[in-house]
Amino acid sequence: MQVFYAHGNYVGLHSDKSQGFHLVKDYYFEAEPLRLLLFNNSDTLHQLDLNFSIEKLDSIKVGRIKNQVLSRNCESIDLYTSYSENGNKSYTDFNFVFSRGYLNIEKEHFEDWNLGFFNKIVEESGAFYLKFKAVHYDSSHKNILSYKTYDVISVKEQPVDPEIFKIDRSKIASSK
Repeated sequence: MQVFYAHGNYVGLHSDKSQGFHLVKDYYFEAEPLRLLLFNNSDTLHQLDLNFSIEKLDSIKVGRIKNQVLSRNCESIDLYTSYSENGNKSYTDFNFVFSRGYLNIEKEHFEDWNLGFFNKIVEESGAFYLKFKAVHYDSSHKNILSYKTYDVISVKEQPVDPEIFKIDRSKIASSK
């Protein structure tokens, strides 16, 4: 995955080469705020609701870690959420590793990104994460339903071509 960030806008380019269903691009535009996903099976941009009302923040913990990432001292944010929908409850445990002062992002641009409480992560860290792990559990909080990790392997800070953020607005479909 490659991430491009400039002036509060974000795009993630996913490099999954499989033929199966997968995410290709992930957009966030702070001016609206708008989160869009593009999958490999369509040219439709699927809009996400950034105020996912059934999601509850159970706890958030910030702490130092001993490991370094890209030769930088790091901190960790553990965020625990739960969801209750149609009488079923599930949980997601997130871990974000970041280095304070490195890969800074402007907090105010992400104030409205409540989905996954990403706004809380940015508010605390002020930086983009270097490692990320999300584990989604069933109602017992023991059986894993899904698992996702990202590890930064290189960083290249440079001006971002504004074309990367251009989309065809006629291709947006709400997934609410």
